[in-house]
Amino acid sequence: MLPLDGIRVLDCTRVLAGPLCAMLLGDLGADVIKVEQPGRGDETRAWGPPFVGGESTYFWAANRNKRSLTLDLGRDVGRAIFTRLLERSDVLVENFKAGTLERWGFDEPALRRINPRLVHTAITAYGPDGPRARASRRSSRCPPWSRACRRSMSTPWLYTREPTFVSAGERRF
Repeated sequence: MLPLDGIRVLDCTRVLAGPLCAMLLGDLGADVIKVEQPGRGDETRAWGPPFVGGESTYFWAANRNKRSLTLDLGRDVGRAIFTRLLERSDVLVENFKAGTLERWGFDEPALRRINPRLVHTAITAYGPDGPRARASRRSSRCPPWSRACRRSMSTPWLYTREPTFVSAGERRF
């Protein structure tokens, strides 16, 4: 028996931080259901090479121990199915841009009405509010204020210096 047996996680994440979080919950025994976009799924399925069975190893490295389905949350039928999944879930993990769930009618009060015991985990790049809350979380260029990007660009630093604290950006507690 694993610590999270009997816990259902609704995984509405993409790319890395969110899928890794939900995967670790699955490793601990949770029943993880990944919700993906119709027609394409999680875009990391196509990130490669390398590929195994036509899908990227990157995708599989961050999405083991999950079942998946596609839902169009922009349509009424997709939102109705999503609501039923929320009613039967213990945890919602999502990394939508700020305001996306609200646009579909799933703001915090609505989530509480649907399932009062739901643990809602929102993984964001810049927090839920503030000047960059709605900014894209990925960019081909590192922002000038990102110490993490600057440090990670100089690979030799990773191996020649003692570990140092690197801020993870703006934090709100």
